[in-house]
Amino acid sequence: MSKVMKFIWSCISLTPLFIVLGLVFLSDWLWKQTFSYSKVCFIICLSIAIVLILLFVLIMTFIIKHLDKISFGIEEIENKDDTVASGMLTYLLPLVTISFAEINWVAFGGLIIVMVILLFITRIALFNPLLYFLGYKYYSIKAESGVKYTLITKAKKFKKGESKSFVELFDNLYLEVKDKDDK
Repeated sequence: MSKVMKFIWSCISLTPLFIVLGLVFLSDWLWKQTFSYSKVCFIICLSIAIVLILLFVLIMTFIIKHLDKISFGIEEIENKDDTVASGMLTYLLPLVTISFAEINWVAFGGLIIVMVILLFITRIALFNPLLYFLGYKYYSIKAESGVKYTLITKAKKFKKGESKSFVELFDNLYLEVKDKDDK
């Protein structure tokens, strides 16, 4: 995938953040009314979340049907679910206590710009929590060739040396796909 698709994939991984942020704005709008633009921000967050979910469905359909499949054997595998859970807590938990009236929006905007630049120039890929809702898990694997990858799959058990089919999303991040003859 191109850098633009990597950026879109990373934005999609922030969908839960926009949902929680939207709920925080909604509660402020309905009860506290400490932030004058809560209604507008709620609508924006909800709209962004809906667009990101639609993009996710489109990309997952595109990936499965149109990217070239490759196969390789898995030598070692390690579950990465603990990393994802801690990451989710890290960026969602602070929203419980946030006061939007006191945010320095210029500094916040600058931080977002730096994060976007880092996404484009590094091999960083954000974990996508939407995949968990579809039953996917993240694994760190070592292929029989000795190269290490991040694997996204629905499989729960693996046999050493077992060959599977994958599509590369970007930067050594692979999604397992089923062959047409698999059930």
